[in-house]
Amino acid sequence: MNISTYIIDSLTRFYFLDWAIFILILLYLIMVGRKIRIGWLIGAAGSLCGCALGFVIGSVAIIIMNIVFAATQVYNYVKWK
Repeated sequence: MNISTYIIDSLTRFYFLDWAIFILILLYLIMVGRKIRIGWLIGAAGSLCGCALGFVIGSVAIIIMNIVFAATQVYNYVKWK
């Protein structure tokens, strides 16, 4: 296996879900830290990607954890004034 095949395989192994989670959660943390309300919904989108990843790898714990995270993030978005 050459290096380019390895890189492409590592990027696409989980249908880019892991990379989407990384980017969305990073944006969420930055935005909420700067008191930007929409950041909560960005975090919820990241958590939904986490649910999808949980289905792909077959982890019930990851699915449940991300459902709880997404619900908490949406709740905080609604309650933020």
